[in-house]
Amino acid sequence: MLVFGQFNAENVSLSEWASNEAALYVGTVGKITYRAGRADWTVLSGDDGKGHDFYIKVVRNRDAFVIFQIQYPAQKAGTFRPVVQRLAKCFAVAAPPL
Repeated sequence: MLVFGQFNAENVSLSEWASNEAALYVGTVGKITYRAGRADWTVLSGDDGKGHDFYIKVVRNRDAFVIFQIQYPAQKAGTFRPVVQRLAKCFAVAAPPL
């Protein structure tokens, strides 16, 4: 699990950033199975085609992105999905970055 922030130095759109990040997980054999978003957030999830599922939530806050990513074994999805859902609901940006 990774939680981090990143300034949008290249001024890319939120959906473009998330798609580029998901491409690192998907590679050439995986796929995105879920995509949702609004103006200030986006979520992508899927599988890497090698036995792992992933979930990425990105929140835009001014000129920065705040990111939550998790990857877990697909065979343990029944265990991890409720945890991911709970963490995703808790993941919010309370104040602008400094």
